[in-house]
Amino acid sequence: MAPGTARKTGLILLLLTVVIGLACPKSHAKDRPWFFPDHFKSQYAGNMGLVSVGLGYSHFDDKLHLDVFYGYVPTFVGGVETHTVTTKIAVFPINYIIKPGHKLSPLTFGWNLSVIIGEDYFFKPPDRYPENYYWATNFKIMPYIGARAHRDLSNRIPFSGLDFYVEIGTVDLYLHDFLHSKFVGIWDILNFSFGFGVNF
Repeated sequence: MAPGTARKTGLILLLLTVVIGLACPKSHAKDRPWFFPDHFKSQYAGNMGLVSVGLGYSHFDDKLHLDVFYGYVPTFVGGVETHTVTTKIAVFPINYIIKPGHKLSPLTFGWNLSVIIGEDYFFKPPDRYPENYYWATNFKIMPYIGARAHRDLSNRIPFSGLDFYVEIGTVDLYLHDFLHSKFVGIWDILNFSFGFGVNF
């Protein structure tokens, strides 16, 4: 996929994510305003920052989540301080009730659309580079698969449930290199992450 095509694909996915978020019926409690988020999440790694935090909405009886995350990578970790803003969409097609109040989603999937803010990151390469020679370095498309465990909480506390999830993902550029270079192996392009969610 050429860099220009990748950018167009990313913008289409971003638009699709926003449309899904606005058009889908919400799953949150009816006694809250429609704009009030359904959950808070915190994630470690996943190319969204060393640590990232976000708020989001649940749709289709908790089978789809649409979230926005802020992530941070300090200089001592990445060499350059970076900030990320990520739109995350997650689909939970299979849900098993393990026992009352406990649910397992053994297969989840989705994509992250991330904008990176920091030195040496650009959406359009500087003029000194040939057109379509370099990919945008501050915009990433990141597909992933994973699993989630959910537990309901008592109505006597402010939160209605807790989530724990793990994910395996990649980045569009890494996937491109894997498909077009014999020197890049599958373990070179994968990243592992985990996160926690609190449902309101």
